[in-house]
Amino acid sequence: MLKINLVYPVSIKNIGGKIILVSDHFKLQIEALDIQEGLKKIKGSIVLAINDYSKKGKALPVPDLDNVDLLGNTIFIELDSTQITSKAERVNMTIPSNLLTLIDHENLNRSNYISDLIWKDMQQRYKSKN
Repeated sequence: MLKINLVYPVSIKNIGGKIILVSDHFKLQIEALDIQEGLKKIKGSIVLAINDYSKKGKALPVPDLDNVDLLGNTIFIELDSTQITSKAERVNMTIPSNLLTLIDHENLNRSNYISDLIWKDMQQRYKSKN
C-alpha cells in the first residue's frame, strides 16, 4: 500500500478565552478550552470527515495552500493515509451474551451494528459546529 501524507491548513482564533479551530476544506469549526484539546478534536473531526467522504464515494478536498495566511494563526494538520483506510480487521471481543441476544433478536448483523455504534460515538466525541 502506498503511504501518502495529507496536509490541511487549520486557522486558530482565540475568542473570549476559548480556542476556535476552523478547517475551511472540511467546513469544520471546533471550540476548545486549550490548543491541545482543540488539535485532538480537529484532527479527529477531519479523519471522520474523510471517512465519511470515502463512505459516500466523494473525492477528498484537495489541500489548497495558495490562500493560507502563513504569518497568521494557521497550523497544518498532517494525516497519515493509513488512518483513513477502511479495511476490515477481525478482532476478538467479549460482549455480554444478553446484548448479543438482543442484536440477534432484531436480525441485525453484529459486526455492522457494533461498527455503526463506534462510528456514532466517534462522531459525538469529535462533534463540531458546521
